[in-house]
Amino acid sequence: MNINEKYRKLIVARLKNTISANQSNELDLWISESEENKQLYQVFVSTWTITESVNKEVFLIDKAAEWEKLKNDLHFSTSANSVKRKQLYPAWFRIAAAVVLFFSVALLISKQFTNKSTTYSANNVISNVLLPDSSTVSLNANSVIEVSSDFKTKLRKIKLQGEAFFLVQSMPDKRGFVVETQLATVSVKGTRFNVKEFSDTAVNVIVTQGSVAFTANADSANTVLLTSGQSAYYSKQLNKIEVYNTISGNAIAWYTKTLTFNNQQLDSVLNDLESYYGVTFQFSEPNPVHCLLSATFNNQSLQSVLTVIEATISVKFTKKTDKLYVVSGTCQ
Repeated sequence: MNINEKYRKLIVARLKNTISANQSNELDLWISESEENKQLYQVFVSTWTITESVNKEVFLIDKAAEWEKLKNDLHFSTSANSVKRKQLYPAWFRIAAAVVLFFSVALLISKQFTNKSTTYSANNVISNVLLPDSSTVSLNANSVIEVSSDFKTKLRKIKLQGEAFFLVQSMPDKRGFVVETQLATVSVKGTRFNVKEFSDTAVNVIVTQGSVAFTANADSANTVLLTSGQSAYYSKQLNKIEVYNTISGNAIAWYTKTLTFNNQQLDSVLNDLESYYGVTFQFSEPNPVHCLLSATFNNQSLQSVLTVIEATISVKFTKKTDKLYVVSGTCQ
């Protein structure tokens, strides 16, 4: 079984969160074409995930190339005899061991799914999770999902704490897909959407493809249907769902890795940068409200972004600590 180079690159792009919407659609179509494609995709993603835990030496190698080399070396064998012990283990050998371990514990993982829920956590980094139905979840930093024990056979149910972007595959048996938070529930069949839980006060949903039903847990009659390009916000205090027909430009920048500003005031720009980079900005003088910025930043470092802003609207950023920047200047 071989993955075409084109689709291998698309899978890697998805795992790195650099894939475009059109590319993602093309990859999903390929996955759905056959059971073999689905299995290849699952094995590739699982191998990638496992190797992320191997030391930094592994991160420096080409995973796609190592995957191809690994297939040739192992011939998909899971026999313990096919791996010889060595005193010193090179990077490719540790990847091989990780993959053999993956296949060896496959039955154990399956048992965990059938007997109890499975939890995935993202600690300080964005993490990608491949679900048993080939749906994928991108977990924002410090977020957690719990996958129900009967996910593979009954209603596909997930509990979320934090924020996550879901790419949900439609199922031949029409089984639904439900994301539960403390305050609200999102129900779908096949779509793409983002859910963000604000502690125990509010929940926000953004739909980028397909449609979802958004329901307040406190009142099942309080339900709205959202379609592509819409978002909704539920407030516990008001027990009310507000629907918006537009999506804030940078609402899911954590997932897209793209920040877009269109004639946007500086204070609003800095609010988005604070959310994206986890820093704080303070003005050394009254905020110049006439400062406007139009720019797009694609997966760039904070320093690179600040350099462009300084050159564009003539303000200056002074770094006080790792997390604090002081803004000065009057804009031109």
